[in-house]
Amino acid sequence: MITIRHLSKVFGDNIALKDINAKIQDGEIVSIIGPAGAGKSTLLRCINLMERPTDGQIILNGEVITSLRNKINLIRQKIALVLPSSGLFTHMSVVENVMFAPIQLQKERKADAYLRAMEILSSVTLASKALNYPDELSAGERMRVSIARAIAMNPEVILLDDPTADLDPATSLEVLAVIREAAGNGRSMVIASNDMNLVLSVSDRVFFLDKGQIYESGSPEQIFYDPQTKRTAQFIRSLRIFEAHVTTRDYDFLSLHSRLESFAQNLRMEQKRIRDMHFVIKEVLLDTIIKSLERRFALHLLLMYTPRDESLLIRIRYSGKCFNPFDAMEELPLILLEGVSSFHCHRHIQDGCFSNEVEVRIS
Repeated sequence: MITIRHLSKVFGDNIALKDINAKIQDGEIVSIIGPAGAGKSTLLRCINLMERPTDGQIILNGEVITSLRNKINLIRQKIALVLPSSGLFTHMSVVENVMFAPIQLQKERKADAYLRAMEILSSVTLASKALNYPDELSAGERMRVSIARAIAMNPEVILLDDPTADLDPATSLEVLAVIREAAGNGRSMVIASNDMNLVLSVSDRVFFLDKGQIYESGSPEQIFYDPQTKRTAQFIRSLRIFEAHVTTRDYDFLSLHSRLESFAQNLRMEQKRIRDMHFVIKEVLLDTIIKSLERRFALHLLLMYTPRDESLLIRIRYSGKCFNPFDAMEELPLILLEGVSSFHCHRHIQDGCFSNEVEVRIS
C-alpha cells in the first residue's frame, strides 16, 4: 500500500503540489485526471522519487521511502515509472531493453533474464520484434516495450504517465489491452491520463487534480457522471464537449474542422465515427444551414460525447426564420445522413437570439 501524507513540491515560485494526502491499496488501479499543469506528472515523479518532494512523506508498505536517500535504485525496483517518451535505450534491441534492469539491478543470470523477457514480450504481443531496435518500432509498440520493461522488474507499483498520448485510437486500444493485462496480476497502478476510455476501462478510483491539489476522488462513474465539485464538473465537461460560435460566413471553417479532429482524437473515437462527424458538420451545417441564413446571424455548435455508449450528439442552434435543413437537403445526402445517425430532428425554439435547433445523434 502507498500512503501519501502532506506531500508538497515547489519549483522556485511555482507550487506544483500542495498538501497531497492519499492512499493507494495493494492491487488498486488509480487514475489521476486534471488540466495541463495540474501536477499529474509531478506527483508520479515524486512517488518514484525522480523528483524529491519539498515536504511530506511517501510510505510504501510501512516504509517511509522519502527518507531513504541512499536507496533510490531499490525503491525504483519496487515502483516503476513509465514515461510518455518511452525512454528506451536506442542502441539496444527490444529484448535487451527488457533484460537490462533485471541483469544490472537484480543480478539475474543473462539466460534467465532472456527467457523472462521473451515471455513478457509475448504477453504484450511483441515477441516478433525482440531483435528490432526502438527506432524501428511504432509509437504504440515503443510504449508497449516500455511497459514490458517495467513488468520485468516485477515491481509492487507501476506508474504510467499519459501512456496513450499522441497515439491514434487503434494503437491506443493495443496499449490499453497491455495495461489491462498488467493490471490483472495484482500489482498497484497509478495512471496520469485524461484519456476517458482508458480511465473508465481500468480504474478502481479516480483523483481529480487541479493546481497541485486533489479536489475530488471517487469511482470512475462518480467522477465522470456525477462529480461532486463545480471544478470537477467543469473539467469533465471540457473533456467531452466541443463548442463553437459562428456569426459570419467568413468564419474560419478550416480551423473548425481541425479543432473537431483534435477533439475526436483526444476522445479516441473510431475513424468511422470521426468521418461521420465531419460528414454531418459539412452537409447539415455548412452546405445547408449556413447557406440559408441572412448576412448577420448567430449560430452555436455543440458536440457532446458520451463514453458510456460511445455516442456523439451534435446540436446546432441558429437564428433567423424557421428553417428545417432536413427538408432542404438533397436526396442522396439525406439518405447518407440517415445511414450514419440513429436520430435527427429539427425544432422551432425561442431561446434568446436562437429560433432553430437541430440535433443529430451518431451512435
